[in-house]
Amino acid sequence: MTVCQLRPRSRGEVRVAPPPAGNAATTSADDTKDSGETAPGEQVAAEIPGPLIYPNYLSDPYDLATAVGGLRLMRDVARSVRI
Repeated sequence: MTVCQLRPRSRGEVRVAPPPAGNAATTSADDTKDSGETAPGEQVAAEIPGPLIYPNYLSDPYDLATAVGGLRLMRDVARSVRI
């Protein structure tokens, strides 16, 4: 069994992560002598960070009360069922 709130009032946010310092790195001859993937002086894209997600679950008091009520109901149903 599970409890799921279909219409939560809590709202989170999604933000774009700031890019790392220096958007691209320049390779040197020493960096490429073993890998052979990029030529010296070629621009290499830095890793792009993922989004920053703050879900803020149960931040609204109504959502917390609904979740607690649902869990209590689920507990009562589970106790009443004989296996």
